[in-house]
Amino acid sequence: MTGTPAESDEAENERHREKARKHKAARDKIMATKIGEKGLLIVNTGTGKGKTSAALGMVFRHIGHGYPVAGGLSQSAVNEKAGARTPLALVFTSIALALCLVFLTGLLENLPKAVLAAVVLIAISGLFDFAALHHMWRMSRLDFYAATIAVGAVLLLGILHGILFAALATALLLLFRAARPNVAFLGRIPGAAGYSDVARHPENEAVPGVIVFRPEASLVYINADAVSEAVLARLRDTREIFLVVCDLSASPNIDLAGSRMLHELHSELTARNIALRIIGARGNVRDLLRADGLAEKTGGLDRAATLDSLLGHVRPGLRLIHGDQEAIGRSDDRSLHRS
Repeated sequence: MTGTPAESDEAENERHREKARKHKAARDKIMATKIGEKGLLIVNTGTGKGKTSAALGMVFRHIGHGYPVAGGLSQSAVNEKAGARTPLALVFTSIALALCLVFLTGLLENLPKAVLAAVVLIAISGLFDFAALHHMWRMSRLDFYAATIAVGAVLLLGILHGILFAALATALLLLFRAARPNVAFLGRIPGAAGYSDVARHPENEAVPGVIVFRPEASLVYINADAVSEAVLARLRDTREIFLVVCDLSASPNIDLAGSRMLHELHSELTARNIALRIIGARGNVRDLLRADGLAEKTGGLDRAATLDSLLGHVRPGLRLIHGDQEAIGRSDDRSLHRS
C-alpha cells in the first residue's frame, strides 16, 4: 500500500537529514585527524558553508614541544620584539588571539587597513640591520648584493618564495664571480727574491721577456676561457716575449677543461715561438696534468721548482733561449718524473 504524498515527502526529508548527518560525521573525523597530525584547531565562524577560519594554530603541537609549520614575517618580528625565547610564546599568542576573536571582534572589525599596515611596518622595522648592510657595502659588494636581493625578495614574494629566490640569486652571483677569477701577473719585489701582483704593487720590477701569471682560483670549466683570454691579452700588449710561466700555487684544483685550456695555450705559444712552464702545482693538480700529457710539453712538473729557480736557469742564456726554446727545458729534463 502506497503512503500519502505527505508521508513520502517526510521520508525523503529524513533520508536527506541522515545523509547530511553522515557527511558531517565524516567531515568531523577528517578535521579530528588534522588536529592530531598538525595541531590545528578550526572554529566555525557561522558565516555559511566553507566559511571557517583558523582561530588557534599549532596549539597542540606546541604543547607537545613541536614547531609551527607556517608563519608570517610580521608575527615573527612581533615575537622577537616581545622577547620570545621559547615555542611556548606562540601558545600564549594563540590564547590572546582567541580571546580577541571572541570578545573584541566587534571593536576591531572596522579598524582601518592603514592602521594594520602601520602595525606590520613597525613590527618588521627591527628586522632591518642597516649597519650590517653598510658594513657589507664597504667590505664585500657580493655579500651586499645577496643580502639586498634577499630582503627585496622576501618583502615582495613572501618568506618561502623570497628565500628560495634569494638562494638561487646568491648561487648565480657565486658562479659569476667564479667565472671571472683574478689573474695576477707577477713581478719581482724590489730588493727581495719574491714576486707579487704587479697590479697591486706597480713598483714591482717586470722580468724582461717573461710573463708570469697566477690564476687565483681553481682552473675549472667555468673560468678556464677567462684565464686564457687574460693571458693572451697580456701577451698582445707585451713585446719580445720568449717565456710564459703559469704559477698554479693559488689553484687548489683543476679539471679537464682547465687542462685543455693549458694545452691550447701551449699550442698558441708554440706557434709564436714562446715556451710555457708550470710551477707551484699541487699534488692532485700535477697528477692530472701528467695523466693528460702536459708535463712533457712544459718541461716537467717539479714540486720543488720555484719561479726564482726557473728564471735563474734561463736568465744567463737569454739570447740563446730566445732563439732556441728547447734550451729552456734542458735544466728541467731531470724533473719530468719527480712527484
